[in-house]
Amino acid sequence: MATFDDLSEDALRAVVLDIIRPEARPKVETELHAVLKEVRALDDRKKTKKKVMYVARGPTGRMAEEFFVSRFRAGQTPFKGVLKDCRDDGVGFDFEIIARENRTLVEVKGLAKELGGITFTDKEWKVANEAQNDYFLGLVTQIPASPRIGFVQNPAFNFIPIYRAYTTIAVSWTINAEQLGRIGFA
Repeated sequence: MATFDDLSEDALRAVVLDIIRPEARPKVETELHAVLKEVRALDDRKKTKKKVMYVARGPTGRMAEEFFVSRFRAGQTPFKGVLKDCRDDGVGFDFEIIARENRTLVEVKGLAKELGGITFTDKEWKVANEAQNDYFLGLVTQIPASPRIGFVQNPAFNFIPIYRAYTTIAVSWTINAEQLGRIGFA
């Protein structure tokens, strides 16, 4: 079905396992029945028209991204090269940095406090898995009071996210505060 075309293999597998596990049967029959009916109807419409969809960022995310841009321009990040803004392209990362023949992808997340969890969309997590060491998480904490930024190379390797699928069939990957604290974001 075209509706599931944009899901990563891991996300699709997790959705299928949710459906086929016996303990999930009541959930499937009640919650997902109506959703799957809608999905079938959407599939027919999607076959004629395909467009890029991405999650709109909140004010904290926007401030975090702007903080990253200002630090990059001031030479206060570990990255050098030409900064390309990809925030509105729905490509699974916010910024691409091109230096000679190297390509670095940066996904920026923001927290209003010093501690908290973050969520990756399935697209972001899929690209992080594919790009591996060329993909960085830029985490800006304490927004807007006194923002600080740190970077994690290859977050797909460094974190074990919790898979979450919602009845809207939107998939995200969450890294909790405990894991972030273990690498110094505490």
